[in-house]
Amino acid sequence: MKKRFDKMKKLRLLKVYYNDYNSLMRKEYKTSIPEGFEFPCELRYLHWEGLESLPLNFDTENLVAINLKCSNIKRLWKGKKHHEKLKFVDVSDSQQLIKMPNFSSMPKLERFNIGGCTSLHKLHSSIDAFPHMKFLKELLLNESGIKEVPSSIGYLTSLEILDVSNFWKFHKLPDSFANMRCLRKLYMSGTKIKELPSSIGFLESLEFLNLSYCSNFEKFPAKLLLRNSQAALDIWNLLKIFL
Repeated sequence: MKKRFDKMKKLRLLKVYYNDYNSLMRKEYKTSIPEGFEFPCELRYLHWEGLESLPLNFDTENLVAINLKCSNIKRLWKGKKHHEKLKFVDVSDSQQLIKMPNFSSMPKLERFNIGGCTSLHKLHSSIDAFPHMKFLKELLLNESGIKEVPSSIGYLTSLEILDVSNFWKFHKLPDSFANMRCLRKLYMSGTKIKELPSSIGFLESLEFLNLSYCSNFEKFPAKLLLRNSQAALDIWNLLKIFL
């Protein structure tokens, strides 16, 4: 495989994926990269399903998007790499993933999806880099193994979509949440949240709020209903609130 890519100096897109015509689960597929393999330096988009690991020398400075959903990797890469052009990361449903990379190495990240990563219990300690992630617009943590949302999430002032659906340990929004003035869609279905803080009324851009199947939920703050009267609420299976 290595020799086949040696001469592809201008390769910009590499996509390896499976069509489940035989109804096989994608997680059953496993592919590995030979030792010494190097991705083309001009690569912009990498999509590889079933991948077991990335090469140790993985540091493609021109990479814009990486899609490793349904992979078998345990970590993206070791050490602090410099992916200053990276905008999209999707490792959703990678159930072997246990560790995330340093966030400060991806300052221009716009979309981050770790939904369904059930073995991932916490984000990298560099999560405090959130204040510097000024371009992040979409953060998907749904059905992952992460135990809590860090308080620093409130610094994501450009975030438009947040999904913590079926986030089993999630029961409270951090106080810094009110700073997310650009948030348009908030998915919290299937969580253990009991109530929304009054500060959520300051989310002036909020258009959609999903609280369906939140069995512990008890009440809405008045500010949410008055200030954001045009917001769409999905509250299926919350009948006890109105009884």
